[in-house]
Amino acid sequence: MRQTGNVTDDIRLGFDRVPELYTEVRPTYPDELFEQLFSLLPNAPHIVEVGPGTGQATEALLRNGASVQAIELGAQLAASLLRRLSDFDGLDVQIGDFETLPVTSPQADAVVAATCYHWISDAAKIDRPAEVLAPGGVLAIIDTNQVDDAADKGYFDVVNPIYAKFGRARAAVPPTAEVLEPAMQSVMEADARCADVSVLKVRRDLTYSTANYEKLLRTYSGTQSLSTDDREAMLAALIAVANEQFGGEVTRPIVFTLTTCRINS
Repeated sequence: MRQTGNVTDDIRLGFDRVPELYTEVRPTYPDELFEQLFSLLPNAPHIVEVGPGTGQATEALLRNGASVQAIELGAQLAASLLRRLSDFDGLDVQIGDFETLPVTSPQADAVVAATCYHWISDAAKIDRPAEVLAPGGVLAIIDTNQVDDAADKGYFDVVNPIYAKFGRARAAVPPTAEVLEPAMQSVMEADARCADVSVLKVRRDLTYSTANYEKLLRTYSGTQSLSTDDREAMLAALIAVANEQFGGEVTRPIVFTLTTCRINS
């Protein structure tokens, strides 16, 4: 594991405080996403992965024969990633910021980011992959999108006032699965360097016991950024609703998306 440059303390490092919970409760990704991704790549591709966390997507990349240069901002997450995937060859973990970290490896066949690319600045979303990728290389963005669906039994409508009390109310009702468009789709379509833009959607319902849902909530940056008192009060209220009104479980209706393009820099 290599560390390059200084990593500043910012909200993104909230994830780094809870690597064990992150490994335990953060979801992995459907196989269909990786089947589609690897259909676009040569055999044994070299992939630069942005923000791997503790390896929720990294393991699938390695199992499909890729070598992976994983760039992770959080030192504790990076250490956990290495421990989890120590049996795999072809994994190089660097601690740093994807936007500024010098990439000294050969040009990549793909830049992959799973549920983290919203943290990358708008200016760097295409510019940085264009610097890292071989000509015609693939930019692949996986997103975990919670959608508006009856599968949640109304839980998220009921608890929105609790979130609002702590300054975390959702800005709008999320889209349905049918109309969902991942954010990177329009970014890619608007950039002349991007060709063959494609989106794959895979629908899943993720159901958690209240104990596991509380653990999941503790891995969110918005939760971590609250004061200790506010964080514990908010979590207690959210879990009480789930226990008292929803049978001790919470279901998140999710659409996983894979948004890809080829970048001709």
